[in-house]
Amino acid sequence: MVQSAVVENDSDAFSVSLLAFWVKGSITLDDAFLRVNMPNTVFFGLVPAGKQKDSSPLSGITNVYTSKSYKLSSIFLGLLIAIIGVALMGSSFFSALIAIIVGVLLIGSGIRTTFNYERSGISKTIDLPSSKHIIVKN
Repeated sequence: MVQSAVVENDSDAFSVSLLAFWVKGSITLDDAFLRVNMPNTVFFGLVPAGKQKDSSPLSGITNVYTSKSYKLSSIFLGLLIAIIGVALMGSSFFSALIAIIVGVLLIGSGIRTTFNYERSGISKTIDLPSSKHIIVKN
């Protein structure tokens, strides 16, 4: 049996997008519940728009798995912005650098890790940035 005394605090929070690092979510586990507190975002994860909260009893959770997916729209838009940034290099170095950084972060945001679990037959899905790993403390 997994037992943990994890309390949600700033060290448990993680960015839900590489580009919008200030938008934080958390997944915590204690001895009885899996608690999810994730913001909903719009416009490529830049603007927070509501919040998804869920508390699931551990006894009712079945079929936990993760998968990797790719959001091609974010990847292609990021590639386009990065190419525009390279083209701007001759006219304005600062603008080009900002465009390249935003493009690379959008490309990275397009690579997603999905955490899935079933609660009483209902599938729950949580999208995470690819750089995050889910760690369960015993």
